Amino acid sequence: MVAVYETIAKLASCYICQAKTENYCEDCGLPICSSHSTICKFCGKHLCLNCDY
Repeated sequence: MVAVYETIAKLASCYICQAKTENYCEDCGLPICSSHSTICKFCGKHLCLNCDY
């Protein structure tokens, strides 16, 4: 049960919708949920929608 609480404590909030997430934009470093992120088709980076240019 302690491991569950440690995992929850490590979760950040998406900077757009405040959903709990473990993902971060590989360009700007902001926490981002799967609804507000994409994978660049050229470089393969996990990017937020603001950095997906």
